[in-house]
Amino acid sequence: MKTLLLNIWDRLRSSYWFVPSLFFVVTLLLSIFFPILDREFSLTLPDWGRIDTLSARTLLSTIAAAMIGVTGTVFSITIVTLSLASQQFGPRLLRTFMEDTLTVFTLSIFLSTGLYSLLVLRVIREIPDHTDIPSISVLFAIFLALLSVLTLIVFIHHM
Repeated sequence: MKTLLLNIWDRLRSSYWFVPSLFFVVTLLLSIFFPILDREFSLTLPDWGRIDTLSARTLLSTIAAAMIGVTGTVFSITIVTLSLASQQFGPRLLRTFMEDTLTVFTLSIFLSTGLYSLLVLRVIREIPDHTDIPSISVLFAIFLALLSVLTLIVFIHHM
């Protein structure tokens, strides 16, 4: 039984689907929680935290597009580098790359930031005489974008 559990854990750990799936679930929950928090408490943010509807839509769609673009570019370059290195060093390098937690974490952060931005984008509505702008949600999207930039720097240094 212990061997079976270790084998399942080894497959999950070396899979590119397990950790990003966990991040997606957390992202989905956060994209539901933060707009509810905005609606229920309607906190008054300082001037630097306020944003209008058009700016919020533009910002969120830019973050989402940038994250998808960065994810595709970084990982296609990484795969090319990996394929060239595996020709010289052997196929065990592929398994080492698949088990690298920073690579999986980087992929998860990039995709989760894009997904969060898209999910919060659907919440922003403009009703006449009332604008429903989830300011805390947009600020959290900016935080995720900054975290993604830091993760990109760490990932490039790691590679």
